Amino acid sequence: MAPVLFSSCISQIPGDPELLAFISDNKTTRTEVILKFGQPSAMIETDHILMYRLGGDKKSGYFIREETSSWADTKYSLILVFDADGVLRSHSQVRVQ
Repeated sequence: MAPVLFSSCISQIPGDPELLAFISDNKTTRTEVILKFGQPSAMIETDHILMYRLGGDKKSGYFIREETSSWADTKYSLILVFDADGVLRSHSQVRVQ
């Protein structure tokens, strides 16, 4: 009996080098972020702080990891802090260890 070989296709999510280009402190709104990225992986202080999981890198581009996905391909946490009017006050991209 011949052995049966199974191959699995692992699809790489394409990165977008311009994914984060629209983010600008004191300008970008919470609504703009949610419309572009979808629901965040975490919200802190109701919805004043949004967190997204990012995969990819600066060279090949970033992509948003789904909240339900594993942390395996997550390289960064994107942290966005909004004021009471929903305007971005600060943001940071933190490397995940």
